[in-house]
Amino acid sequence: MIKSSWRWLGALLLVLSSGASAADFVVIANPSLGLTNVTVDELRSVYLRTSTSLKKCGHVEPIMQKLGAAHQAFANETLGMNASALWTYYRQQMFTGTGGMPRIVEGDENVVSYVKKTKNAVGYVSKEAAVEGVNVLKLAGD
Repeated sequence: MIKSSWRWLGALLLVLSSGASAADFVVIANPSLGLTNVTVDELRSVYLRTSTSLKKCGHVEPIMQKLGAAHQAFANETLGMNASALWTYYRQQMFTGTGGMPRIVEGDENVVSYVKKTKNAVGYVSKEAAVEGVNVLKLAGD
């Protein structure tokens, strides 16, 4: 009885700790970019500041959320690290002078507003966000 209770508790903790998933966010872009899809690898390069452009459209300005489920899902699924590790990565880049952080915006509404009015901007929001005036991008494999 105790063994099965521990197994059940362990399974429950595993499910709860899995966090957000790709279904918890959508990637958006300013219509000026003319994009309908983007690869995870391209997004990773732009957000980790190893590239400043996407293959199909050139220079982009990545916009990052400060906190929240969409940010956690994006960091995990697209960048391959949790939010804490991502902040550490950016701090190291800034400290060593080898890079900087993307612009940080708080909340879905502000991300959509910024991406909508900023040429070449790319961001992410929760799947429930109102995304009028921006392009929702399909994520393609690497």
